[in-house]
Amino acid sequence: METNGDYEAIVIGAGLGGLACAALLASDGRRVLVLERNDYLGGRCSAYERDGFTVDRGTHMITRIEGGPYAKLIRRLGLEGELRFICIESDDPPLIEFRGCRIPFPFAQWTRLHALALVPVCWRFSAREMVGSGLVMARMIADPGMAKRLDNIGFDTWLSRYMPEGPARDLVGSLPVPLFGVAPWELSAGMAITALQDWFTDASSGYPEGGSGAIAGTLARFISDLGGNVETSAPVERVTTYGGHVTGVRLEDGTRLRAPLVVSNLGIKDTMSRLIGARRLPGDYYHKVQGYRETSMSTVQVKVALSRRHLDAPCVMGSPDAGIDLAAFYRDVLAGRVPSSFMGIVNVPSNIDPALAPDGQQLLLGMMLSPCEAEDWEPWLDLCERGIEDLVRGALQHALWIERLTPLDVAASSGRTSTASLGLAQLPHQVRKDRPSVATPIEGLYCVGDDTGRNGTCSELALDSALRCHWGLQTAKQKYSASTREWYRDYKRVQTEVREQRLLREQGIDRDSP
Repeated sequence: METNGDYEAIVIGAGLGGLACAALLASDGRRVLVLERNDYLGGRCSAYERDGFTVDRGTHMITRIEGGPYAKLIRRLGLEGELRFICIESDDPPLIEFRGCRIPFPFAQWTRLHALALVPVCWRFSAREMVGSGLVMARMIADPGMAKRLDNIGFDTWLSRYMPEGPARDLVGSLPVPLFGVAPWELSAGMAITALQDWFTDASSGYPEGGSGAIAGTLARFISDLGGNVETSAPVERVTTYGGHVTGVRLEDGTRLRAPLVVSNLGIKDTMSRLIGARRLPGDYYHKVQGYRETSMSTVQVKVALSRRHLDAPCVMGSPDAGIDLAAFYRDVLAGRVPSSFMGIVNVPSNIDPALAPDGQQLLLGMMLSPCEAEDWEPWLDLCERGIEDLVRGALQHALWIERLTPLDVAASSGRTSTASLGLAQLPHQVRKDRPSVATPIEGLYCVGDDTGRNGTCSELALDSALRCHWGLQTAKQKYSASTREWYRDYKRVQTEVREQRLLREQGIDRDSP
């Protein structure tokens, strides 16, 4: 790998958190280097080309385009004209299928009010269930500050105050589950309610123009235009330190690169165990990090290219089984048993951005929750494929090709050891201020990504962490003030002297002799 001197900041991992943080640092005038172990950028939020289709490696739908971290990042970097999102309109809303009835997703941004009032009737809710679901929605809309008071109880526990046990409560509890990868009884009620409130109030769900890979591509170009470097196929073996300060990184090929600031997008557990090691960390910090819980579930995915259009909606979710027991579905997944029925999502990104598929053709991205480990993934993939066929009837008869991905593929795209679809689970006592900080005990080392993000879901967490990291570096200027620069100059001077002495010894020269 060719290098050109030292850098002011090195970012490990070109996921959205790493690229966003690198772009923000580059906008400050810092000389930034981004190192990515894969041969592509974006991690799970990336795409590739196949037979004229632009295919996401993950299955994405962004729930907040205008009011969330995406909008903040775009405004801060001035990328309004380069990174564009397509908002899902009410003319072609996402669909949800439950108990044999398919309707527009029951949020006011996509469903007219009179139709919204008829949702409980369509799904055959009992009178108690209707009243309870109405109270739940009314509480969430009328009391925006309620969510933070409920961070440390389970979502299903909170729902049980208003709704009796049964299909209606299972359905309401399931609405935010795809965003978190956690069963309703494990998910933080505060975070679930926040996500649902955001859907109602922001009303700007959508998809990036050009596919999810367009986000990473735009950020990488921004970094390069400001003089930074983005390198792929450059796996990092170790973060190097001296006297409790970061000094740079060592690549797997032995190359050493120096910088007083290192930002890791590898995930906080992998960063501390694989790149740092317990011996260089305070014992209580290392054990606290390893004690955080990751998500209970991962996903299997099936991607299908169709020779013609079969569905007009941008997304259809739910289950084609009219009698599905959602609670039993989650229990089966958590226990590693293949469920008897499909419950998942089929995104149709080519309906949002027609440029993602050749004219007249269509791309389906199906996803179903799964355990993180299984002896045989084929039954899970078979169920997901049948679920796509049942939700988009007749589609597979016109398939040009089908790709099937397991949680192992998820881990490969993210570079993490965990196969979980997301980072640290948003559980009670593990949300907002109780999540890890972007700062670490090692001076100059920071962690970004969905582990250290505090607000939002999925990729929103990664961008939130990048914004927090940049804000922290801006407000805590002493981190990179004259004293830190003086320390780093002293470190480089010592290293130079050590190298010179080693060279002289190899040449048999005694520098102290006359």
